[in-house]
Amino acid sequence: MDFEAIIVCDFNESQIFSNPFNDLFLSSAIRARTKMLTPKEYRDIQKHHIINLFKKSKKNAVCYIQNDQNTPARFLFELQSTKSNFNEESLNEIIFTSSRLKQKITEDRIEKDYDFKNTVLSPLKLKTFLDCKRKYYLKYIAKLEDFQVPTDKMDERQIGILLHEGLYRLYDKYKFFENEKELLEKLKDILYEMVENQIVLKTSTDVWIKKLHKFALKEIERLKEGFIPKFLEFETEGTYKGFSFKGKIDRIDEKNKKYYIIDYKSGAIPKTSKKSLIKTTDFQLQIYYRILEDKLPIENLFYFDIKNGILLEDDFFEEKLNLLDEKLKLLEEKRINFSKTQDLSKCRYCPYTILCER
Repeated sequence: MDFEAIIVCDFNESQIFSNPFNDLFLSSAIRARTKMLTPKEYRDIQKHHIINLFKKSKKNAVCYIQNDQNTPARFLFELQSTKSNFNEESLNEIIFTSSRLKQKITEDRIEKDYDFKNTVLSPLKLKTFLDCKRKYYLKYIAKLEDFQVPTDKMDERQIGILLHEGLYRLYDKYKFFENEKELLEKLKDILYEMVENQIVLKTSTDVWIKKLHKFALKEIERLKEGFIPKFLEFETEGTYKGFSFKGKIDRIDEKNKKYYIIDYKSGAIPKTSKKSLIKTTDFQLQIYYRILEDKLPIENLFYFDIKNGILLEDDFFEEKLNLLDEKLKLLEEKRINFSKTQDLSKCRYCPYTILCER
């Protein structure tokens, strides 16, 4: 046996065999031609994996919700099982009996001695603290990792990682392109190599290659103007105002011995207005500038909107440099109240919302 016990949550019809490919509109002929799985084949494979997994465990427990909107997966009745009913209160007792961790991380006030000058910060870590001190505590001090449910779907984060790595490999291998078509073909080959034979990921790659036409045009234009990708995935570190920082810069271009910092963005780009400036928590470009200003002659810093092929400057760059100094003063306190944010919009996609009872 490989496991003492296996617990499967959400064994509901809508969850356990949900089709991750979003391809219900495809005909059987197209499926056969492209060697794609039919819905029945997909379910049979899933059943096979579940049964084999259960065979490797001494005990198995399957949980599901049954009400007007949810029913247990029909496959459950093909398994030999005994049924037990639990209400929410009894489950809480099972999960949290003798658990000191829940009490520790969900209490209203968490105040600790913590010296930020003894830790290495990154733009993301600083943003996390400024967005929500409790989230910083849970992620970087209590070290509760965000669990990512395995899926075949491509979310925005996965797409960003794929494109970042693809662009790194592209410019690491090639230094010049005759035109945008050549650039996109080479990038497509690299992305195909990265996703191998995964049909869903290849489909997402095809979609993004079409979206990157404006990006490719902009890149060819810059290459002809003399901009050269000098550093790729450039890891840097330095100190500012007594705090240690590190970061990884997507790309640094060079032209006439001057340098241009570029941060790729495949999704939303942070926008600042005069009204929202004081609430800014994203100081990525400002931190890069501060830890590199004595090492490289930096001419400018950009976000690269790769979907629209536009290089965007931070309209409030200088103001945010000054604001960064003010925000860092908050980190000079040696006793920190890791309070929950009052801005509930920050909780929308936070992995700790349940722990914080938000």
